[in-house]
Amino acid sequence: MKQKFYLISLLFFACSKEHPTKDILNISISEAKQIDLSNAGLSSLWNFTSSKLDDKSFLVLNTFTRSIDTIFVNPNGGHSISGSNIPTEGPNGVESINYFTRNKGDFLFIDHHTVYTKKDGLVNKIKLNNIKPDFFEGMVAICNVNLQNKNFDLLDTKNNFLYFFLKDLTSRKIQPVMLNLSENKLQLLNIQIPKILHDHVLFFNENNYNIENPYTPNILLDEDRLLISYPFSNQLQVYSLKEQQTKNISPKSDFFKSEKEKPNQNFTNTTFIEYTKRSGDWQDDILFGPLMKLEKNIFFRFVRDNIIEGQGQIYLEVFNDNLTKLEEINISLLNPNITMYYIPIGNSIFVKSKNQTNEDLLEYYLLNLN
Repeated sequence: MKQKFYLISLLFFACSKEHPTKDILNISISEAKQIDLSNAGLSSLWNFTSSKLDDKSFLVLNTFTRSIDTIFVNPNGGHSISGSNIPTEGPNGVESINYFTRNKGDFLFIDHHTVYTKKDGLVNKIKLNNIKPDFFEGMVAICNVNLQNKNFDLLDTKNNFLYFFLKDLTSRKIQPVMLNLSENKLQLLNIQIPKILHDHVLFFNENNYNIENPYTPNILLDEDRLLISYPFSNQLQVYSLKEQQTKNISPKSDFFKSEKEKPNQNFTNTTFIEYTKRSGDWQDDILFGPLMKLEKNIFFRFVRDNIIEGQGQIYLEVFNDNLTKLEEINISLLNPNITMYYIPIGNSIFVKSKNQTNEDLLEYYLLNLN
């Protein structure tokens, strides 16, 4: 079938006083393509936990077969290959998996309380509550991260450091940490969590059952820095791992607001039904997706405007290496079927389609930036 492309020329102004530049960026969105998932037993209805592989493929967690499968993205479609089963018991057993990432030819697995990594050919289980610093009052748990594409590529393989946020289950506070996998030690990172985060936490407890809204930060490891963003705000934080200093950036927009509406956090004498309504209204408000990186030091994220009558416009923000915003565009106008599930592949963006009519065939688009 003949490929259709929707082309847009975007004028980029790099806002640098020292070196102002001007470039033309061409964005093209392919027609709908399909990936055959039947070989791996995956379902197109799932939003997979993912890990970047190369410019033609990415890895996903198959929770049904308990394997790490590979999805290949080709010019005219794609296919999937099933990986080996991950055992739950024995010397290489991994009890539960929330996230995974590649680790020197193998995989590192993460659940809420344990990091599983290979050591001397066997799985080494690092139980975080056994090594947590005294800073934490009670038990800790690893925060969910990058919920739009469930990516956890936060391992510095050169130094064997893993970065993430820990939540104190007693104080409910979250704290960025570094796990030294060679020494099994946790270290607190000197990153100041913005005060507005606490304004967006909706916590509900009923009969010892705790539930929270998905407010936790997004993280991107970019060489010697961590790039942190938040689903409720336009704010970006750049943390230098060398200098241990944080720079705060709040990129403005001509199209959408900079923050979700702050919710009513008082749940005294409130029912679970009322909680779900407030949480749902909060989630339907504007949503800032995780920051991701393309080739040539181009960064991007999707932003979904507030949902009205079941629909929310999706915007693409593009940044340079200094996280100066270069451009923003309403990509829902180019194709209304795109979603907030996106993965960088080379200099293209894999975007899942809303139209998933066959579980064995994953429909998607490629957003190309040239």
